Amino acid sequence: MYMYRKTNPLLLFVVVNLLLLSVSAWLYAQPAGNSKQFYVVIAGVSIYNNPSANLVYADTDATEFYKQMRGMGIPEANITLLTNQNATRTNIIQAMESLYPKARSADEIIFYFSGHGDKGFFLPHDLPNLLYHTDVKAAFKKSKAATKLIFADACFSGSIKALPTQAAMPQTEADTKTYYKDLASGGVNVAVFVSSRNNQVSKETSLHKGGIFTYYLLHAFKGKADLDADKLVTLYETYKYVSDNVKRDTYQEQIPVMFGKFNPTLPIVRVKQ
Repeated sequence: MYMYRKTNPLLLFVVVNLLLLSVSAWLYAQPAGNSKQFYVVIAGVSIYNNPSANLVYADTDATEFYKQMRGMGIPEANITLLTNQNATRTNIIQAMESLYPKARSADEIIFYFSGHGDKGFFLPHDLPNLLYHTDVKAAFKKSKAATKLIFADACFSGSIKALPTQAAMPQTEADTKTYYKDLASGGVNVAVFVSSRNNQVSKETSLHKGGIFTYYLLHAFKGKADLDADKLVTLYETYKYVSDNVKRDTYQEQIPVMFGKFNPTLPIVRVKQ
């Protein structure tokens, strides 16, 4: 049975009127003496303050993503996990503003979100508050990290639509794909990997025990995406593995998208047998 991570018309009306394997791996690190650090903010919302918006597995996805990051050797102090009632707009922004500025130029920052999303925003727990992409971008700007990644298992519309309080947001799908690119100056890699196209919904199933996108993303991090068997998983390999499997499992009804400005051969995971 499919459930869809997309805002239904009734929920949008409420929001608008009340004001979104047997392989182990570890994150790719710099050589000893110049240890690369990772700073990760994870948010997942299954239980909303508006019960009509509730999901089943989004909080589980976030928890599994957290476990994967810890299993890859990232210190607990470098990760903030927020689920359900704790995943409010304020808490998410505060977590990003607390962790990301700690990163040095050689480090990496990651934002993961699982829950509802729509045009230009994610839905945190505390509706009608919204977590806009401008909020995420502002937090990213405060970090010196050389690599900045977003993974979103939500209906993230490719055509970010301007809202009255967000008039500067991009208007078209082409604009969206360049939206984060200005963060990628001076050799900085910025990649945004989202679970579906702008006109699609993202699915969670009992078979996968979570979002289909997150299911394959975690398998990619475990080494399944090492397509050339060189013990490194790159951004492109992650995209290829996740996209191919999600498209197959959903009969092309959900097509993940990766955009930004980055080196596709950038290693993000080192695989160990």
